[in-house]
Amino acid sequence: MASRRQFRSMRPALEAGRPLCGWYATFQIPDIVELVGSDWDWIWIDLQHSPIDLEAALALVRAAEAAETHALVRIGKNDSYLIGQALDLGASGVIVPMVNTPEEAQMVVRAAKFPPLGRRSFGSRRLAGMYGLEYADQANQDTVIFVQLESAQAIDNAEAIAAVEGIDGIIFSADDFIREKGLNVVIPRPPDLGREEKARIAEAAKRHGKVAGCFCDRPESLRVSLQTGYRLLMIVEEDMVILDGSNNARKWVRDMCHSTLGKAP
Repeated sequence: MASRRQFRSMRPALEAGRPLCGWYATFQIPDIVELVGSDWDWIWIDLQHSPIDLEAALALVRAAEAAETHALVRIGKNDSYLIGQALDLGASGVIVPMVNTPEEAQMVVRAAKFPPLGRRSFGSRRLAGMYGLEYADQANQDTVIFVQLESAQAIDNAEAIAAVEGIDGIIFSADDFIREKGLNVVIPRPPDLGREEKARIAEAAKRHGKVAGCFCDRPESLRVSLQTGYRLLMIVEEDMVILDGSNNARKWVRDMCHSTLGKAP
């Protein structure tokens, strides 16, 4: 089967070393990604903490393609079947949560890579139809793999996890780590909360030539993350954009009603 188009790999952008800022998709609404996707370097499609299912994820991947941005699918757990499904959608890469040891990171690589580097099975009709059977020859190089470090155990193993061949980056996800320490998850967070652990992950990634990723909930956290060495940056959660937009619109509507009529709705 002749190749119809070239798979758009995220790897060149990662290797360029510039900040890659992302949009966090949690709604089953591809129109949102299609509208805003071109503003962002990549889209985080969340199958772990949202109602997005595989069919909706495919629609979101297609919307990202239309917007000419990269789609990274965060699956629900470290499972070879789920990893293969996510990549079979045509995603630029996969994000795997709750990876605590180098052995678990190796499991991710084996599931995400075709032989001889792994045991991923090739059979996606979508990929074959869009990119030709040649997709399987290039996918080990073209697709990217990120793992989330979310526990004290994972942070202690950051060096060994970053050293695993085939892992492209490690993402510090603070919420579960903070809860594990018995603290409340609050936003904005105190500036020093998790700073030492965050720095350890960035240093481990740098030593092994990997990309460090994290969430940035405000401008100050983005500044600190950039200075610490983070380059894969999750910036915007679409639910918060909608809430903020609604709150801002509601405020000016109330203010105008009050200033015009002396009454607010």
